[in-house]
Amino acid sequence: MKNYLLLLLALTTSKALSNDLKTQTENEILSALKCEKKDSSEILNSFRHLKQKKSELEKVGLTYVETGEDLDEKITITFVNPVQFYGSKTQKAELTVDGDFIVSAVFHGDPEKIIQALKLKKFKGQKTNDYLNMKPSKTDCPPTQRLRKINSQEFKFGCGWCNG
Repeated sequence: MKNYLLLLLALTTSKALSNDLKTQTENEILSALKCEKKDSSEILNSFRHLKQKKSELEKVGLTYVETGEDLDEKITITFVNPVQFYGSKTQKAELTVDGDFIVSAVFHGDPEKIIQALKLKKFKGQKTNDYLNMKPSKTDCPPTQRLRKINSQEFKFGCGWCNG
């Protein structure tokens, strides 16, 4: 009976630690998407740090894939269960240097909820489906939240620097 209780305790503790890692990783990625990191290198380092936990992430339903290097580097985190953000859902987040985003995710849901919640403003440039919010910064290159509508129920949201 004692061994059974110890096994049950170990399994329960292991599941709790796994859920903590999953939740911590999802929160880390959402924080990066919202430009809550001090700069782009902090975002890059937080994604690269996940590489060290690759096998642990797979146990909790997350996959880590890294391709390319330097300016062609791309890190993709895929979620077995969708991550929710203001009612919208995504199954993966990507870190890449694509001109407008450093970290982004394609979400399915109502983009208006995020536009209102984060006080994003319609971009007046060529990209008429973009909404921006430049975070306060002491530099000429502020972190910028960007939402790009793909269609009425799908949009790309993320963070970049020197956008807009």
